[in-house]
Amino acid sequence: MISDRLDNDIAPAKALGMGTVWVKQGFGRLQTPLPRETPDCAVECLAELLGIFQTGGAGQRFPAAEQEIVAISGKIILRNKL
Repeated sequence: MISDRLDNDIAPAKALGMGTVWVKQGFGRLQTPLPRETPDCAVECLAELLGIFQTGGAGQRFPAAEQEIVAISGKIILRNKL
């Protein structure tokens, strides 16, 4: 899950066992994550995402060879390659 919302997106995604990336933008950049909201990675802008997924950032939480970035219904998500 890639999102700027810790409470509405990152926390539920973590509860489901998904990898998470917090984009620190808007009012969300002022938040301090609670333990249940702590993302696997944090970036300042969307342009930083490519580097995370190409290198398998966050301790290989996002292995580049197995997953891809896609846009679905206006949201950018990370999914396993088909």
